[in-house]
Amino acid sequence: MSLFSHFFTNDGPGPGIKREQVSKPAPVRFFTILFRKFGKLVQANLIFFLPFIPVVCLAAVLFFLPMEWTLRLPEQAGGGLLDLWGLYVVPLPLLALSPFCAGLTYVTRNFVQERPVFIWWDFWRAVRLNGKMFFLNGCLLYVAYALLSLSGIYYYRSYTVTQSWLCAIPLCFCVALGAILLFAQYYLPLLLVAFELRFWQAYRNACIFALSAFGRNLLISVVLACYFLFLFLAPGFGFTLVLALLLGVFLLASLPSYFVNFVAYPVLDRYLIRIRPLRK
Repeated sequence: MSLFSHFFTNDGPGPGIKREQVSKPAPVRFFTILFRKFGKLVQANLIFFLPFIPVVCLAAVLFFLPMEWTLRLPEQAGGGLLDLWGLYVVPLPLLALSPFCAGLTYVTRNFVQERPVFIWWDFWRAVRLNGKMFFLNGCLLYVAYALLSLSGIYYYRSYTVTQSWLCAIPLCFCVALGAILLFAQYYLPLLLVAFELRFWQAYRNACIFALSAFGRNLLISVVLACYFLFLFLAPGFGFTLVLALLLGVFLLASLPSYFVNFVAYPVLDRYLIRIRPLRK
């Protein structure tokens, strides 16, 4: 049966999770589910590519437009021009991808829980039910990115010029706040698709997990950084070019989503799921 013939079919109820499967070490369960659901991950990624490709094309058009929007930094920050167009206008279309992350999160969360899922229908159902909150999160992240990056660049360049702790303290604050927001994104999508929570309730819980599960969050960040660094650098190494292209086309978004949900889900299970029912 071809890969695309599964788009409108269910995984089937299956025999459920056996006791010996639950007791398996996490790395063994990770790769067991990965190999069993590999075709489904590819399908989820291809569905996500339906909005991804036009959004990236729009960002590319903005990048190549002969537009110039710059900001001159003050002398105490070393002077020079900052390319606001490239930093803040070119990535703006990526906001349109935010609602579709709901579908990807829901599908890969079901993989982690080993629950049956209709790839096509459940993807778009999750987008319909949770897309607004995911888009709100995307807007909030864009504003935070703009403010923190501008502030970080200013304080970093000011520190290199003055070597003053008055610049080092706000710079460290920007970095710390950015890390907390990043770590919170490992839990927020799961919270939004799994529970009937208000947006700010979900954000509060995600920030709590961002701080309380620091080691786990650092592991996720390092693995994702290595994954995307490999995709970025692989074309320069010849034999890895084909592997990078295959990963980019078939697993660019679904594999990181599965990995993040697999590592983050036990935290939610320990502190929330056992005391609060899941959404269906």
